[in-house]
Amino acid sequence: MSCTMYIVESQSKAQYDVTELLVKASYTTSLEAQPGRLTFTLKRDPNEILLLSLGSLVDFRCDGEKVFYGNIFKLSTSEGDTYDVLAYDSLRYLQNHDFYFVEGGKKAFMAFFSELCGKCGMGYKIGMGVKPPAAMLSQQLFVDKSYFDMINHYISELNDQSTETRYFLRDNHGKIELGEIGAAYQYGLNGEFAGNPLVIGEQSLLTNYDYSLDIDTDTYNEIICVADSDETNGGKAKGKHIVYATQDKVALARYGLLRKVQTVQKGYNTAQVEAFTDIALQLWKSPTKSMSVKALGFNGMYAGAGFVLNIEKLRVRNKMYIVSATHDYEPGRHTMTLDVEATAMTEVL
Repeated sequence: MSCTMYIVESQSKAQYDVTELLVKASYTTSLEAQPGRLTFTLKRDPNEILLLSLGSLVDFRCDGEKVFYGNIFKLSTSEGDTYDVLAYDSLRYLQNHDFYFVEGGKKAFMAFFSELCGKCGMGYKIGMGVKPPAAMLSQQLFVDKSYFDMINHYISELNDQSTETRYFLRDNHGKIELGEIGAAYQYGLNGEFAGNPLVIGEQSLLTNYDYSLDIDTDTYNEIICVADSDETNGGKAKGKHIVYATQDKVALARYGLLRKVQTVQKGYNTAQVEAFTDIALQLWKSPTKSMSVKALGFNGMYAGAGFVLNIEKLRVRNKMYIVSATHDYEPGRHTMTLDVEATAMTEVL
């Protein structure tokens, strides 16, 4: 393993190769509306040439592959001979707040996405193999909300409309990218798989794992959806007027009644409420499965990426996608910890 790091100082724009000064680095990505973050430690420059400042650009690569590209947000040091540095990728700028009104049915998601990326001064792109959503946006007023909150509000709506699609945001070396779980599994986040996803298992990279399952966290076998009325009667709202319930009898018999009542967005008609309820049941009827995987490091295994997990002891060979990932880099050593999910996993330990 060979890693390199370059820093471009924010004021003078001087470029420094700090590879020889790098002690260690840790890179974390997540699907939960958070920017990627790189924390690293540098030795003091014995030649006293290096200048570090807030806002400086960091370009970190491993084995020639792009790992992180972002800006320094925190610097600290003490009496020792090292600096501790925190840098974020381009998603950090989606945390800026704003006010925004979306008129229902008037703007497509991609137009909205590109506009908000522009508002925070960032470019954008579509991930490899990703089909851009064509949906028109529902009406929404965002008051003092982050661009992250605004975009993810509609990404959540898109994801709720299908059990086969899950969109997410990631940084692609300085651009905000719209990715999708299925495409990332098939192609890799950076095209490294070409239809042959990575296998992590007892004979390949895996060093340890933790697996748990429960029906106590977001598991429901009966869903009741209620829609707010758009109709009025003499100037007074009729109130909630569409109620639809569905259940999974097999799961009900196995686990007992686990019910969730969900309020659906105002303006849905009966058919839309029923479709939403059926999809929600498919999403929530299975037990919650939590797995953390520790393995030797592999570039490209970041939040949103997919791989095949093969653990014979658990009788598991499943497609997985990464919810969060932490890569740790030390001299001659690269390891990763992955929190992962799957649509199907054994329910017997």
